[in-house]
Amino acid sequence: MRTRIDQLAISAKTADELNEMNKNILKFARPHLTGLTLSDEKVHLPLDVDCSPFDNSGTHKEGVEPTYKKGVAGYTPMLSYLGREGFCVLSELRNGSQHVQKETPSFLKNLFRQVKGVTRRNVLLRMDGGNDSMDNIAQCQEDGIDYLIKYNRRKRSLDELIEKGKRMGVHKEIRNGFDQYVFGEWHDVPKSGEKTRLVIIVCEKNIDHDGQILLMPEVTCEG
Repeated sequence: MRTRIDQLAISAKTADELNEMNKNILKFARPHLTGLTLSDEKVHLPLDVDCSPFDNSGTHKEGVEPTYKKGVAGYTPMLSYLGREGFCVLSELRNGSQHVQKETPSFLKNLFRQVKGVTRRNVLLRMDGGNDSMDNIAQCQEDGIDYLIKYNRRKRSLDELIEKGKRMGVHKEIRNGFDQYVFGEWHDVPKSGEKTRLVIIVCEKNIDHDGQILLMPEVTCEG
């Protein structure tokens, strides 16, 4: 058995054949897929994509490397799940030290092809901040896939964001001394020639839960 599995691993077509088999199983089994109702009343199937570190510490397998999770050595495969039930559509084994964004646009291209072979329903791609990249957004726009990607602030200043929020954002007082500002920005997507919208939520806390006035305001940001 091990010899035959090793022979399968040598063939470049094995992964494609397994993915095609998985797609056909989902297509013909027609499992119940629960969607999400968005603010425009349209129902989308969530398509969640992220890396997940596998703990292979203490082994000497090929590709086992330190992962982003402290103290864990192993693999960091890219996984994708469709519907609120979480049916696996496509996965990709990766070395432990590979960055989450490396080769992700090509993974998404293959993933969208798989998903369209399973369902014709609207799909909403959801990704974490490590995949906040214009390359991913361009791939979504090319394939007509709606997306929701967590904002990665990177080196952008919190002072800039809170100033912009106060100047042009929608203000909401969460409680005394804790204010929230919501505003949007449009950015060009170079590879697609289209635009994408970024919604930013900035919070400023001047008084803590116990009523203590802070010497310096605490500013947080997400989007």
